Amino acid sequence: TALKTLGERTKMKKICKALLKDVSSESVEDIYYLSKLGCVKASKTRLDAIQTSLDSGIMADQYMALIAAETLKSLDEVSLDSLKSSMEILLEKGAFKATKASSRVDAASTAFGISILSKLGLSGVEAAGKAILKLGKSVGGETYFTAPGYNRLHTTTLVMDAALAAKAPISKNMMNGICSFVIASKYVQAPQDVANLFLATSLCSSNDIYVPVVLGVKDLTITVSDVSGNELKPSEISLESVTTHGSSSKVSVGALNGAKLPELAPGIYDVNLKATVGDSEVSGKSTVRVPATLSPSKVSVVVSSSKSGSSSDDEHVAKFPSNLPEELQVDESKYILLIDLAVKGVSSGVAPEQVALLLTHVDTGTSTMFPMNGSKGKYSLKLNMGSPSTTSKLSGSGMYTMYMMVGGVLLKESFKWELGDVDVRWPPSNPTASLMDELKPKKEIRHIFNNPDPRPLSLFSLVFTILCLAPLGILILGINYLGFGLKFSSVSQSKWAIPFLTSLVAVMFLNVFYFLVLNTFEAFAGLGILAIPAIITGHGALNALNLKRTGGDKEKTE
Repeated sequence: TALKTLGERTKMKKICKALLKDVSSESVEDIYYLSKLGCVKASKTRLDAIQTSLDSGIMADQYMALIAAETLKSLDEVSLDSLKSSMEILLEKGAFKATKASSRVDAASTAFGISILSKLGLSGVEAAGKAILKLGKSVGGETYFTAPGYNRLHTTTLVMDAALAAKAPISKNMMNGICSFVIASKYVQAPQDVANLFLATSLCSSNDIYVPVVLGVKDLTITVSDVSGNELKPSEISLESVTTHGSSSKVSVGALNGAKLPELAPGIYDVNLKATVGDSEVSGKSTVRVPATLSPSKVSVVVSSSKSGSSSDDEHVAKFPSNLPEELQVDESKYILLIDLAVKGVSSGVAPEQVALLLTHVDTGTSTMFPMNGSKGKYSLKLNMGSPSTTSKLSGSGMYTMYMMVGGVLLKESFKWELGDVDVRWPPSNPTASLMDELKPKKEIRHIFNNPDPRPLSLFSLVFTILCLAPLGILILGINYLGFGLKFSSVSQSKWAIPFLTSLVAVMFLNVFYFLVLNTFEAFAGLGILAIPAIITGHGALNALNLKRTGGDKEKTE
């Protein structure tokens, strides 16, 4: 239904065949929609479903059953007596009156009821039409059924259709408010909403009460139409004022050239219009964008080793829309891109909002944009291809395609100008041998924090050493002179005493080595190892002495 309302060419036989696979012959809603599309004919099963809904269905089902019977040209084959009786009872009870507890559901039900009254030709239709307008106002205020909530477009369409059919006293302000809501609801997606939207716009465009007029500007020409977009022929069009968008400052302009706006400088303007259509005079405001014709003119690219460039650097120049004459190369010797761009057509208040260099990696396809700074049509960029801020955005070394991007709100068209390719070889993707050598571990650096004190003559050191060793020499000579010697009275005593003395000598040598070469942890480890034999042999030597002493006492006692 939505497609047919839109005027689209549809293959109805194919659509009907597909729909009939998924519908029920006993559902009055399916019969209603399929009959409007011309997909079904009257049958006993369908007429029985229609009769059941007419006799005992809710208001919406009764309405759809009545319309389906009428569309299928089968009103003579169903009985409307029960429906007429129930509607007359509702009129007597005042069921079509608005109350404080009324809701949008009540409005939809009332709209179906009024439509049934109109189809049956019963009296009281006009009174019911007045009631539904009061009901709408109690639900949504001055904008009627436009209060936020689910299915408001469907309800609004039903109510407007029913009120117009009942010739209810709808004022111009009421119709204008409802049609304004309909236009504001144009961004719909559900097929049912699309169908309701076009039904509502057709009602707004073809009624005897008030047809809202839409004033607009398209291609700098004033348009006058109804809400469905049908062109209206005004008897008079006038341009009230032109102001800069977002401000109240007026712009001095010439007169209209028929429906054509006078010449305006590039910019965004609020245009206040007035038109006379029939007996109605309408006014409106439209926002107009007057585009500017800007385009890149020339670009200059220099690859250098410094941000200021040097006389030895080659300058590569291209005029729009040509490419650079040759491929550029960036390596460790020259890694800074100096880019200057000229844009023609820039004037006061008219300039591109976006000017940037776009680099796209040829292999990966990833792109990175670098904005350019400037004014009065001249823009520049100094891009260090080796800096961390740049390399973190790029996809490593390789071939890149350079584009110059120029765009903005006021531009008639945006530009993506391909300049050429740049081969980025720094940082290298495969490090060279020399670079790998530099990355190897370095030799340990030993720092001397204090200069050593001056050492005395070696003679003084030798004399001091002799004096220190003299007591030891005196002790050894004295023992030999007095005739003392190291004697062991038994083999068992010498068996433990010699290893014990050897372990003590080893501990002394360990201390000497600790003073010369070992650190604290190494000295502790060696001491732990030597302590084991020293303890064992010392215990054995002391035990041998004790046995000797106890053995001598026994002999004296005996």
